[in-house]
Amino acid sequence: MGEKEDKLLVENVREAAKKTLEIGNVEKFVGQAAAINTIRLMDRVAFEMVSIEIDRKESQLDSLSDVKNVVYWVRPISSNNPKIVGVAWTAKNEMKVFFGIVLPP
Repeated sequence: MGEKEDKLLVENVREAAKKTLEIGNVEKFVGQAAAINTIRLMDRVAFEMVSIEIDRKESQLDSLSDVKNVVYWVRPISSNNPKIVGVAWTAKNEMKVFFGIVLPP
């Protein structure tokens, strides 16, 4: 995987947010299983344990601390720490696209 696959993933995630899909339909729309989808219990536990540095220049939100749910994918690009793109649902049930890096434990 590489640059073309990453571009397609990012485009699909952004389009999913524009369509305001329900969390259960996002992975199908994007076309691939997410690394984390917090409607899955084990994914919620994993998400609560991981540290993510948000890319504030690219993202539509500054933090994931107050979001209700998150779905994110690991981007198919080289990086020391996994780069991710995803969608978060705010307390107002708005879908926001975010980019970030999963930090080491």
